[in-house]
Amino acid sequence: MPSTHGLSERIHHALLTTGSRPAIVFEDDDGIRTSLSGNELLRHSRAIAHRLRAAGDDGPVALPAHRNADTVAGMVACLETGRPWLPLDPSLAPDLRVRRIASAGVRTLLSSGKDFSRTGESAARISPAPAVVRGDRYAEIPLSDDGVHVAPSPGGAGRTAYLIQTSGTTGEPKTIAVPLSSLDHYLTSTLPLLGGPALRGQRLGVLTTLAADLGYTVLFNALLASAELHLVPEHVSRDPGEFAAYQAEHRLDLYKTTPGHLRALLAQENGARCLPRSLLIAGGEAFTEDLLTSLSSAGAQCRVLNHYGPAETCIGVALGEVFPAPVTVLGGTAPVGRAIGAAELTVLDPAGNPVAPGVEGEIAVGGPSVGWGYLGAPAQTADRFRPDRRAAGGRHYLTGDRGVIRENGDLHVLGRVDRQRKVRGRRVEPAGVEAVLRETGLVTDAHVDVRHVGSLGAVVVAWVSGGPRAEPGAIRARAALRLPDHALPSRIIILPRLPRTANGKIDSAALPGPDTLGAAVGVRTGSAGGAESGGAADPLESEVTAAFAAVLGLPSLGLDDDVLALGAHSLAIVQVTGRLGGAGLGVSDVYTARTPRRVARLLAERGARPVDAEHGTTASAPPSGPPPTGFLPQQQGIWIDEARHRGHLVYRIPLRWEMRGPLRAEDVGAAFDRVLARHGALRSRAVLTGEKPVVVRDPVSTARLRTADVSALAPSLRDAEAARLGDALFAEPVDPERGPAIAALLVRRAADHHDLFVRVHHGGFDAASADVLVDELLGGGGPDSPPAEPVPLTSAPHTRHGPRPLPAPAEFALDGGEPGAGPGDSDVVLADMPAPLWERVRSAADAAGVSLYTVVLSAWATVLGRQNAERRFAVATAVDVRADHGLGDREPVIGCFVNTVPVVVDMDPGRTTAATWQSVAGAVAAALDDRLRPYSDHASWMRGTYGSGVPARASCTLQQTRAHRHADVSAFPRPTTVARATADLDLVVTAYEDRAPVAALHFRPGVCDRVRARRLADQFLTVLGESCAHPELPVSRASSVSAAAREEVLALGRGPDATARPGLVS
Repeated sequence: MPSTHGLSERIHHALLTTGSRPAIVFEDDDGIRTSLSGNELLRHSRAIAHRLRAAGDDGPVALPAHRNADTVAGMVACLETGRPWLPLDPSLAPDLRVRRIASAGVRTLLSSGKDFSRTGESAARISPAPAVVRGDRYAEIPLSDDGVHVAPSPGGAGRTAYLIQTSGTTGEPKTIAVPLSSLDHYLTSTLPLLGGPALRGQRLGVLTTLAADLGYTVLFNALLASAELHLVPEHVSRDPGEFAAYQAEHRLDLYKTTPGHLRALLAQENGARCLPRSLLIAGGEAFTEDLLTSLSSAGAQCRVLNHYGPAETCIGVALGEVFPAPVTVLGGTAPVGRAIGAAELTVLDPAGNPVAPGVEGEIAVGGPSVGWGYLGAPAQTADRFRPDRRAAGGRHYLTGDRGVIRENGDLHVLGRVDRQRKVRGRRVEPAGVEAVLRETGLVTDAHVDVRHVGSLGAVVVAWVSGGPRAEPGAIRARAALRLPDHALPSRIIILPRLPRTANGKIDSAALPGPDTLGAAVGVRTGSAGGAESGGAADPLESEVTAAFAAVLGLPSLGLDDDVLALGAHSLAIVQVTGRLGGAGLGVSDVYTARTPRRVARLLAERGARPVDAEHGTTASAPPSGPPPTGFLPQQQGIWIDEARHRGHLVYRIPLRWEMRGPLRAEDVGAAFDRVLARHGALRSRAVLTGEKPVVVRDPVSTARLRTADVSALAPSLRDAEAARLGDALFAEPVDPERGPAIAALLVRRAADHHDLFVRVHHGGFDAASADVLVDELLGGGGPDSPPAEPVPLTSAPHTRHGPRPLPAPAEFALDGGEPGAGPGDSDVVLADMPAPLWERVRSAADAAGVSLYTVVLSAWATVLGRQNAERRFAVATAVDVRADHGLGDREPVIGCFVNTVPVVVDMDPGRTTAATWQSVAGAVAAALDDRLRPYSDHASWMRGTYGSGVPARASCTLQQTRAHRHADVSAFPRPTTVARATADLDLVVTAYEDRAPVAALHFRPGVCDRVRARRLADQFLTVLGESCAHPELPVSRASSVSAAAREEVLALGRGPDATARPGLVS
């Protein structure tokens, strides 16, 4: 139940608790990122409250919902003064803005900064003109005190907290009045579910507009929890690349967004870097099954909650975890969970009677979440807000959503019972859009619906008939004066007449699809809809136009067609970028350029050339000849090296999972067979002909799941015996020409305890493939799904710029080696990293705004710098290039889609560790920009420059594994002891979900012996701990490995985590 203290008072108390710490981070009018402390935000809101009282009115307050502190302070001030606020989308057209203000009966406008004059103009168009109150922070504020104290909020059970307007696609939006008691109930109920007191000091992000209530979940809970609220700028949140950089810098712990936006974030390369550290809340539209797959494939480490609720019921009424917890999918969507707090969820039949669990019907919401109704619209209110027959005086809201409550209590939303639709979380009323189109004077008849178009997902499509002036661009321009952007039709299809059935209704089946027409759906930029001058398309313009046409689902596209008007959004632009081979194209670039011609011009200015000019093919055109099989240049190098040095283990990937839960060997065996049938990479062999291998894919694999049972042994002996059996599997010789490329062994320890060992060849397998493999083994392998081959890849150019200069090969001053050891020989030492040390690393990375890999690589480079005569050298690392080959949004596929890139580090001994982190972060970014260049190109350049084709003699890899769960079975990755040195010194740090990380140093005996390797691993752990504890020290100090620093790392291992075994030896 809501607290006995008023909501305004609780927010004030929380801001005082925040004190001098940042309470809100935002971008000001000049685009400068800034922040306010808790005290400053409280003082700001109290000043606005003072001005609102002075205005002498107690009605609603309209405020432009910019993503800044003025908006948040204005909302808090309204709570203090007891006046409801009405948030206005800053992008609204002037006429639409005025109509919304007038329809809500607003008598006070709150505005600030550059928006103040615009607000005054709006007020002047309303009679009688409402008062305009300044809401900016720096205006003169007459206060009797410093403004920092808790102000009592006015009481009254009938108070309204805020007004929220629906999308307004009917021309006149419905204004929903939300009681303060509903908002209080919602926040009191959700705060404990999001983390409660543990949120204090954490970073919580709002990624969506403040003109809708979707963002209020995070906004108000962040204030109440004394957390750090981030209002992510719109240009950042809509561009996955920019948001990835924002997340890398600020490391948000929690944020809320729509499923569509989440899909765009996960579609880019390494989409997991965009996810919050602990919790993601999705709401506003259906959470579809493909998102669950994408989260799993991306290796998401955060929990994901699905949130549901119409605006009429105060933000949301249902909440449930959908990841990583297993869920049941109905109708292709995940459940929305169960009722929040005292909210009541009921499914009704057409007569208004509750139905039994498992029976579909219309969802009704009762309890304290239900709003007052629609302002000034008693008939509409009576239609949707009905008396609740089960409770005297109670009311419920008929949502119009079709759903079912399952026996376990979970609610599934299955669609609509009326024509209302949603596009990227915003409501669209097709009938209202039709009315606006008819009123343009250009259309005699119209039909509107939301259709799914190719990669775009849901778009608004209009079929219209009219006279000779019925041109798509003109129709859309007039409709834009009355419709919000999301409700404007992306496709306007002109027909002689609309097809109708015998009874006069629209014949939907006879309407042409939105992807069947070309120029008829185009929307040109420019004053008269004409094209810019420029003549025929050049090759780069043709490539860009073809890429946009393919993603927009159009057979053709004009050079000057507005791709945003045709439905291009963040996810679509990411896919276009992939088709153009990376190309350095950002989402914001397309939002600015808008047309293929201008995008091509922008790329040309940046030095881009058409793909066919460099590689003989066009990125948007399907490849000629047989379908590609995922055989990339990097794989070719793997197979060639394998053929030259047969017998070594470097390309045999050893995998081990500990499985808990009831498991039957025959089920796993059957799933293993289906995985082999699905993924051609696991049935591949390489036959060397001359200098290049030819890949042969067998129709059927000879591999079968092997089994062993050690449950009869004493419990203390089972682990050792299982490890011995696994090591024997890993040591088996592999003939790449004869195959098979994979072998697997399931060892039974007990009925609910197994170990799975897999040995697979790197030529058709990478780290992401391991997740695909175990997910399909646990999930049954998808017997009814089509094979995963051939994999249709887009053509990804190797690079778009010249060779990257690399330093000379490092000369490590290591002794004790065994001269003459072959390149296939290797050994390994393992060092368990204490969990407190890993937490120290995480905290240091967060504080410095760099990635975990940057901190790990910096420590390893510090160790290497002591052994190398030169301070500038290269360290190799593996990067995922799946997204660059069109696999970012596809069904998970097993294969080798990685490339090795050299990271050039400069280990200046006089530079501080913190400065070194920033330098290394820049070096990593430069290497990633070069990720599509085959490693052999680097080797050739080195050979021609230095006479040695070794780009890097050391490597560093950070692997962050995850547990896999399906039904009652969980699989946890475990370390192996197989040596696989891909370089002279190969450091691999692996983080696990349920145990301390492990640092494995693989080395070649010709470089150093085992004792020296152990010392290097120990030194790495010590430097890592020392540098993270004291980033202000120079590198020379951190690399000295003092006795005190070494003892500190040892002490971490002797801490409360009894399972941690530090690698250092006392």
